[in-house]
Formats: sequence, C-alpha cells, structure tokens
Amino acid sequence: MGNSTDHILFEGQQGATWKGLAFTAACSTGTDDRHEMSYVDFANTTDAAIAAGSRHGSSPSSNANVGNFTMDHVTFSNVGTAFKHGSGQGTVMTMSDFEINDASGACFDLAEDSEVTLRDGEMTDCNSGGNSWGGAVINYPGSTSGSLILENIDIEDSLVNLVDVDFANVWISNLTATSANGQSGSVLGAAGSGTGSTLYIYNMDAPDYSDASIESLDSIEMEMVDWGSADVSIAPGGTSSTAAGPSGTSASIDDLTAGDLTMTRFAPTLDDLSIGALSILGNSPSSDGIMGANWDTEGIAVSGCGYNVLGDTVTTDYISGSCSNSASPNNIILSDVDATYTGTMNAVYARNSKITIGEGEITMPSSYDKMSKASTNGRIVLLEKEKILMVKFFVNFRKKLLIKEQQF
Repeated sequence: MGNSTDHILFEGQQGATWKGLAFTAACSTGTDDRHEMSYVDFANTTDAAIAAGSRHGSSPSSNANVGNFTMDHVTFSNVGTAFKHGSGQGTVMTMSDFEINDASGACFDLAEDSEVTLRDGEMTDCNSGGNSWGGAVINYPGSTSGSLILENIDIEDSLVNLVDVDFANVWISNLTATSANGQSGSVLGAAGSGTGSTLYIYNMDAPDYSDASIESLDSIEMEMVDWGSADVSIAPGGTSSTAAGPSGTSASIDDLTAGDLTMTRFAPTLDDLSIGALSILGNSPSSDGIMGANWDTEGIAVSGCGYNVLGDTVTTDYISGSCSNSASPNNIILSDVDATYTGTMNAVYARNSKITIGEGEITMPSSYDKMSKASTNGRIVLLEKEKILMVKFFVNFRKKLLIKEQQF
C-alpha cells in the first residue's frame, strides 16, 4: 500500500511495457481483504494489469474466486485491460476512487458470476482498439449469478459498447458517458435472465450508443435515463422465454429518452417518455396494467394480449391494439392525445382490443381520410370531455395504489 504522497508504481523497467500481475490461487473461505491495494499506479502493460484466475490465459489457473480484491486510489495508464478474468469465476472485486486512461481492450473484462462494485471512478479511452466485443465494462458470458454495482462513474470515449454483462443483478447510479462520435454497440446489455435477476438504474446519461437490451426477470426500475436515440429491447427472461416479467411495484420507467422502446411480457408504470415507437408484445404478465403520463412517442402498438394500458398526455403517430386471442383482449385508454398520422393504413386500429381515446386531435394526411378501423372484436371509442376527467382520475388513482403498495 502507498499513500496520497507516495504511490506505488508498477511498470516495466525504464518505463518499458510488461505483461501485468496475475493472481491464480483460489480460496473457498476467508477471502475478505485477501488482496488490498491503495494508492497504486499501473502503467504500460501489454495484457491485463491485473489478471484474476490464470497467468494471463495460461497455467496455472483456477476457475473459482481468486479474490477478494479491495482497491482504492488506483490508476491504470496504457494497459491492455485494467482488470480481467483468467477463469476466476465468482471473483469478488471492489474498487473506488480509480482512474483508467487508455485500455486497448475493455477497461474491465470480468469473469462469470463475479461480484463487482465500482465507485467514484473515471474511465477514458476504454476499448481503444475498437474490438467488437469490447467496451467499458464487460464479462465473459455464462453467469448464473453475480452482480455489478456502478456508482458515481464518468466514462469518456468507450468505443463500440459501454456496459455489457450477464450478471443476475445490475445496479447503476449516477453514470455519465460521452463519446466524440456515435458508437455502433450497446449502451447497456443486461443479459442476466434467471429467477431473481434485477436491474436498477438512476440518473444515467449516455446518449451516444445504438441499442440496449434488458432481460432481467424479477425487477426492472429505471429513472432519469438518457440513452439518446438507442433502441431499447426489454424481454424478461430472454427473447425465447414465455415467463411473466415484472409488473406492479417491481416495474417502473420514469423519465426515459431513447429510440424505439420494445417491451415484451413487461407491465411497468411509464412516465415522462421521449422515445421513438413504443411496442408492447407478448402476454401481459398481470392485471396491474401499464399506466402513466407524458408519453412523447412516434407510435404506440400493443401487439400482445391481455394488456391494460392507461396513458394521459400522449403524443404519437399511430395507435394500434392487435391481439390474436379473443379471450384475452387488450384495453387501451389514452387521454389528451395529440396524434399526427404519417402512414397509409389507419391512425387507430383495433383487433381483439378496445381503444378509448379522450380529448385531443388526430391529424391525417390530406390525401388519406381513413382515420380508424375496428377489425375482429375491435372497438374504438372517442370520449367527450366530462368522461375524460374520469379517465385521468382512474389513472392517477391506480398509480397512487401502486405507490402505497410499494411503501408497505
């Protein structure tokens, strides 16, 4: 350990490059505070500055926890990776007050089932080599448990991807990421999809990536999230799953900026959206309903079954409810609607769905006047002003019930 005035420096002789440190022996018990580093600087490595589980991919190696690692006031400059798996499944690592400058691969390339906490850190030029798999924080796929906590983190110019992991639990608070250019990869991949998997995000500003994918099954909560124009896919349990996703007090999105938002088997409260098209797929996970206010979208399509959707103050292009099962119709109630239709079919379409639209305005192309179509078992209702007040009351009443449930 060093101190604030006298750091410990690991680098090659006379500033030359070197391989990095490797930790290869696992312990099943007594791992707390096994490896501690404070005020330590790493520079000019050709591989991972810290390799956990093997000698940089060679023998000796271990496929178990070779930590715990507890680090603070550490820096990494011109490295292959700051911290990387070398097997080391389930390794526990906590790092705070850290800086990373130029990692040719991912800044953190973690093992399966790792338990990782990163706080009060700065990362610059992660994945400077532009690897398709790289980013700021990634892990080797195959986790059935594990967790990632990111708090008070600033990231600049992480190429291709930002965060892409498959740990069971992901918790992010106060993360800002900027890039000089738009990136082609994921702002967030949360692929942990098993029973008990959760995602929590508060105040994440990362507008320069192309997409996000979320598969958390038990709980998804997002507040104050700006992902620019990234298309977001939420499929609890994975895209091939039929399991019911989160709903009620376990599901909320509040203040989201993104591209298209596609939600499958997921019924959150939705407030303050600024997105592209909103698509709702699969079977509704519960009768709790999708409800909220201030939806600024480029279209709303419920293509699943059994959903109760209640929205107030809605901007959109089209509104569609289409279910293949007459025994499980959708019920969509929208008030204060401002729709400007740009297609060539119908601005409002219902099949095995009831769509109720409150006060508002639907603007059609001048050459097309077929505003709505009620297909098989479809019903479309336009409400007068007095009834709109009842719709708004019901939306607010249901939201208050959910808040009270959460408090208890």
